[in-house]
Amino acid sequence: MPFQRPTIPELIERVAADVESRLPGSDPRLRRSLLHALVRAQAGVAHGLYGYLDWLSKQIVPDTAEAEVLDRWASWWGVPRKAASAASGDVTFTGL
Repeated sequence: MPFQRPTIPELIERVAADVESRLPGSDPRLRRSLLHALVRAQAGVAHGLYGYLDWLSKQIVPDTAEAEVLDRWASWWGVPRKAASAASGDVTFTGL
C-alpha cells in the first residue's frame, strides 16, 4: 500500500487535535490567537519534513533517483557515466 503524504489542512487538524488533547480548555482553532499561529507553523514544518521524506524515498532507489544521486549510485558500483556523443546515420520520414 503506497504512503499518502498528508496535506497541510490535514496536518493542521492533527496538530490542533494534539494541542486540544494536551491543553484542555484551549482553542487552537481560534483565528489570530497564539495557539492558532503555533499550530499552523508546526503543521508547515511537518509538511516540509514529509516533503523531504518523499524526495529521499525517491533517491534511495536508483531508477527514480535524480541525476546527481544516480551518479553517486553508479560510482558505488564502479560504473562511470559515459560521455555524451553525437548520433550519426540516416533518417527517413514518411507521411504527407
